[in-house]
Amino acid sequence: MLVTVVINAMKDSVEVLRSVAPAVQRTRQQASDAKEAKKLLGLTDPTGDAYRSDAVHPLYGEGKIHPDNVAALNAAAGDALLRRTQIQDEVQINPGTSSLLLFGSPTSEGLSRVAFDYEQVPEIEGLARRGAVLDLAYAWNLDPNKLGGGRVARYVPGKGVIDRPAWQIDDLRHTGASAYLRPEVDANGLITEDYLLVTRVRNFLSEEALARGQFLVSFGGAHGTGTRAVELLLKDRKLLADVLEQLKSSQARVTGLGGLPKAYQLLFRVSSIKHSPAGSIPRALELVDTVTLPDTDAVWDTAYRVALTRLERWYQEQP
Repeated sequence: MLVTVVINAMKDSVEVLRSVAPAVQRTRQQASDAKEAKKLLGLTDPTGDAYRSDAVHPLYGEGKIHPDNVAALNAAAGDALLRRTQIQDEVQINPGTSSLLLFGSPTSEGLSRVAFDYEQVPEIEGLARRGAVLDLAYAWNLDPNKLGGGRVARYVPGKGVIDRPAWQIDDLRHTGASAYLRPEVDANGLITEDYLLVTRVRNFLSEEALARGQFLVSFGGAHGTGTRAVELLLKDRKLLADVLEQLKSSQARVTGLGGLPKAYQLLFRVSSIKHSPAGSIPRALELVDTVTLPDTDAVWDTAYRVALTRLERWYQEQP
């Protein structure tokens, strides 16, 4: 339709048509790539059975979803043409048979603690990562004993300014200062830069899910501001097209072949954060890194066996 409109409007000017047509084609290609990228992120299934949030944020009561996670859920639900967000308290989902989209880091999303192997730090607020389940490139650092101090403040709707430990993202492939991706703050301690980590793996939480080819995709910021940036990701066709291209390149580097990886991590930098009582809302998102993860039957079989005991405990804790 776009090309037809250009031809009709400019039928008397072939030279202009030739200069505009490539731009139109690029726009159409970006739209196509964006659609493919969203599919890879699990965001094109209109049934809603993949969407969930096991709300466990320490600042909210049981079943109360953090507003930043709600924003990310609504963005994803709207993108998949859902009428309303599907929430764990309303729709029972079996993690062992469904594909899953998890919104929020393990600080606020309970099943993520099982999937990414986090457990409560004794006597203080925070989570320690054991790291026995998956071989990842990036992971949240939610352990105050390993953060080196510091606090990060931001606005949360209905609660005003909230001050939290300076959660960060760790680059597990490196050591030294470059391995720690810390949020930035201004002179008042308000967050100015955060990170969003997107991880796609096979749904290794049951043998049935693995056999059926189900997947698990996690969207979690170092802080809620990063999680909220899912809204930006889904609106930016060019960024989604870049994500797709980088995933193809990453897969080619690992396998020497074309195609797209089934397991990967995406790291985004979140910035231009506007602070108000309505929330600390990011306005800029930048792709920092793309990593293809190991993807073999042996990898997922091991992950399943390691996670099995923790998953059974999680089931027992469900209301």
